[in-house]
Amino acid sequence: MKMRSLGIGLIICLGIAGCKKVEDSQSTGIVLLSQVTHTNGSTTDVSTFKYDDQNHLIEYNDGFTKRDHKYIYDSKDRITEADSYGQVSATPVKDTFTYPDDNTVTMTETGQPSLPANSTPTVFTLNDKKQPVKMLFGNGAGDYSLYTYDDRGNLLTEIGYLNVTTTTLPSMKVTYVYDQNKSYFSNVKGSLFLLFGLAFVNNFTNQTAYDLGHTNGLTHYSNGTFEYNSQGYPVKETRLVTSTANTDVVTDIYTYTYISK
Repeated sequence: MKMRSLGIGLIICLGIAGCKKVEDSQSTGIVLLSQVTHTNGSTTDVSTFKYDDQNHLIEYNDGFTKRDHKYIYDSKDRITEADSYGQVSATPVKDTFTYPDDNTVTMTETGQPSLPANSTPTVFTLNDKKQPVKMLFGNGAGDYSLYTYDDRGNLLTEIGYLNVTTTTLPSMKVTYVYDQNKSYFSNVKGSLFLLFGLAFVNNFTNQTAYDLGHTNGLTHYSNGTFEYNSQGYPVKETRLVTSTANTDVVTDIYTYTYISK
């Protein structure tokens, strides 16, 4: 699972009224991801998730980056605010989302010290299925990414144009292959693509990233295998990451835990 690329093991109810641990034999209630345990070698981190009564993700505690995230939605299940808190500073990085029309979302970020002086809102262009087909970065440079999807709604390709002032050629391309099973966010409402950078219905088993701007044409590979419970949700993911620049294989193991409401 990769958040914002790109998306968990002890059982916890996270303070949600009426929630219960999901056993493999259970099939009742709405199943929601509650915790992810990520292991890489001898390092382990735990991330947790909380939801409101409408099954919107309202809090995400990232055990890997050590940041806490909180989200606010409107009556149309659209995210309007995302706040990110670090352990060092109490001042949050705030993303504010507005919806000028049915096919446009703007995101304005404040509190980020690394923002360039010429920063502008990031603008998402949506298709008729409310999927982002273009993201214009708010870096003032005109850089952008384009997205395509399969018939099920999974992200298929992302092509990035990150040096538009010097070239019209794309600088990167990412492709995805998926399984046929439910994903860990199958029952969550809201615009998750705005939070995690991936819009998916199933689980991606292969991600290939082409660094088109590199003189040697670097390619990065991420291949995942999943174990599922009897309801079809992933409970364990083993992901192998390598590249043409380094043949060493990095192994990440994710354990997913759910609650039923």
